[in-house]
Amino acid sequence: FHFVGGGDSAESLPTTTMSTLGKISGLPEQGYFVQPVAQLPFSDVQHRLGTDRPAGLELECPLCEAPMETLLRLNTQDTRLQLEGLPLHELPLMVCTQHVISEVQYSFTSAGEPVVAELEHTVAAAAEGEGIIEIPDTHPVLLHAVPDRIAETRQLVNEGRLEEAADWAGKFDWEQPQNQIGGTPLLMNRHVGAPACCLCGQTMPFLASVVVGVRVMGEPDPLQLQLLYFLCRRCANVALVADIPVEDYS
Repeated sequence: FHFVGGGDSAESLPTTTMSTLGKISGLPEQGYFVQPVAQLPFSDVQHRLGTDRPAGLELECPLCEAPMETLLRLNTQDTRLQLEGLPLHELPLMVCTQHVISEVQYSFTSAGEPVVAELEHTVAAAAEGEGIIEIPDTHPVLLHAVPDRIAETRQLVNEGRLEEAADWAGKFDWEQPQNQIGGTPLLMNRHVGAPACCLCGQTMPFLASVVVGVRVMGEPDPLQLQLLYFLCRRCANVALVADIPVEDYS
């Protein structure tokens, strides 16, 4: 699929392109792979992956006004994720499933209610019934620490230094992004950068990546699309950036 301008439906929203900056850094620095499970032993700290729209966390898509879904819900009490100080018990990472938006930022009020802060109104061109994002059913998840060597090799791959990464790149599926929190994401497009928070102007650290399916014209099966989430902890502002795949890493 490809991107086109948002058109008349976005005229009332900001039309300036949100700047993407350089190297992406994760906070927390330690990355965690996300593993969905059927159920977890009782715990006060749980995270959930999949289609979900919790009561009180309603946010309309700024393009089509459809309710945005909560793709990944993070418990802010988990000290591993360094989310203390946010004005809500659970941080929802949200997406509109009706089309692919290249970049959107939304923040939270002091009462924990989400509001759209800024939109780069670019969407994936698609025929009717296509461009629809498919996301999994809701499941609790376990977090597994990403080994240091994998994180280091991912960084080399992201920077295009494949010769240096060659010894390890073949030992795991480095071309396949995974659901992840913190650390170094495996980018499908090395030109993606960390966005600036539209409220304070500071570079937003990477928080999480979620892989979804998207229907594309001419393709019998949904293609994979990685959604990158960045978080400004100072402003309680989330940025969603679509990591559009590229043909190769050369």
